[in-house]
Amino acid sequence: MNPLPGTAVVLLHALPLSSWMWAEQAGALRARGYQVLVPDLAGFGAAPPHAAPPSLELLADDLARLLDEHDLEDAVLAGSSMGGYVALAFLRRHRSRVRGLALLGTRAQADTPAAAKARRAFAAMMLDDASRDMVVSESTPRLVGAATRDERPEVLAAVAEQVACASPATVAWAQHAIADRPDSSGELADLDAPVVVVAGEQDELVSREETAALAALPPRGRLVTIPRSGHLQPLETPGAVTEALLDLLAEVAGMSGAGGGGAAAPGDEHRVWGHTASTGLAFTSDDIVASHFAACAPHYRAALGKVGIQPGWHVLDAGCGSGPFLPWLAELVGEPGRISAIDLAPENAARAADRAQALGLGGRVDVQQADLLALPFADDTFDAVWCSNTTQYLNDADLALALKELGRVVRPGGLVAIKDLAADLVSVRPGDPFLAVDLFRLAGRSGGYPAQLLRARDLHRRLVDAGLEQVWQETVLIEHHAPLSPAALDFYTRACAGMAGQAAALGIGAAWEPFTDPHNADHPLRRPEGYVSEGSVLAVGTVPS
Repeated sequence: MNPLPGTAVVLLHALPLSSWMWAEQAGALRARGYQVLVPDLAGFGAAPPHAAPPSLELLADDLARLLDEHDLEDAVLAGSSMGGYVALAFLRRHRSRVRGLALLGTRAQADTPAAAKARRAFAAMMLDDASRDMVVSESTPRLVGAATRDERPEVLAAVAEQVACASPATVAWAQHAIADRPDSSGELADLDAPVVVVAGEQDELVSREETAALAALPPRGRLVTIPRSGHLQPLETPGAVTEALLDLLAEVAGMSGAGGGGAAAPGDEHRVWGHTASTGLAFTSDDIVASHFAACAPHYRAALGKVGIQPGWHVLDAGCGSGPFLPWLAELVGEPGRISAIDLAPENAARAADRAQALGLGGRVDVQQADLLALPFADDTFDAVWCSNTTQYLNDADLALALKELGRVVRPGGLVAIKDLAADLVSVRPGDPFLAVDLFRLAGRSGGYPAQLLRARDLHRRLVDAGLEQVWQETVLIEHHAPLSPAALDFYTRACAGMAGQAAALGIGAAWEPFTDPHNADHPLRRPEGYVSEGSVLAVGTVPS
């Protein structure tokens, strides 16, 4: 659904961070047309501290004044950790102004006496020069999950830098305010608004039992558990959090009757499949794309190597995502060559640019946000185009336009290479080997994304129709047998859960029931006979002279 006129989203940060932690979600929501407010809570970031005694109600009233300043009657609130406690305080004091809630790493219950005592002890240590460094160094790593600590140490380093900037007095003030908070269970149980509770699978501060209990309180509550994420989900798995927020906003819009007479936003059709980036397109958020790429990397690299890209060429990576193909393209074109890359999602383009810099390719790689249907390049700019898992998001008419546009920017004699998923070769076992194909066929009866996933083996004809010459095509079956690699298990269990949800919506969910929980120890893909396959189609054509 399109954003409701005047829909505002307020993103409330965790302790002891600042509005900085929400940068990616704020950008993604603004790109979708939402009004987004990301305040620094009193004493954090650029905000002055409160002189009054510690109280979350003070922060809630600050938020009410912020809405007044922006002429907003209400808003959807998203709070991480302490931000969630502020959102609940706002609910207690300004209930009519809450349009929806996202609670991340938060509890509804008041602290037990022991927990409150521990918070106050922490506050005292923050004010003690002799103990402060020790308590900060011990507590900061627990803010993120084990996967983030091991695989993305730069995230923990950025968090530690922010923690070091926080005022000890403000941190102590906030700990006392949280320790004194009342129970909010009753207010949540009476709230007739959509609520999403986001839990990190590896959260070391709030247990799964606590988040499940929280999600069970509101009548319209639901729980989203993010794999491989700890307490600071917006920083650790930003794409998954953005997706959860977009789902919440779609639910808010649905309750308000929005969109009934107009065209749906592109994300509506895709969101039912899950894992959307800011563009609203399914399976484009980097947290799941990275697992898919890692699982299929040998096949992807082999496909790229068959295209015929030569040293010294200038190549366009069209639909680059976070840039996983960039190092391989750099190897193919060599030192004299150049690479340009585009992605529709601004957050993906930013990640690709960061990846190029980290790999030392900054001088040879140019990345920007752009649309495949309106490329910002002159005619005959490139020697070749590589477009992987991107045209599957285009309807037939737009696919024809995109192929014409790709041919336009490639010189005569240059190459246009398209690689896409062939969903007609998707199979999961044990179980009915045609379970997935039947789902795609049923969901695709009215066209749209699922039908486009079944179109890949028509690429040869599409390239010919676009005027390309010497077209050739190859279809490869990608198979994964038990025991699946960690990346394959992570991607395909989550992908199957998304398909199970779509199957349930179509009334054929019974056969998909074993696939609904990605973490189930008895998941079919975790069994000794577990198997999953998909198809990959590579079609290459030459721009006529």
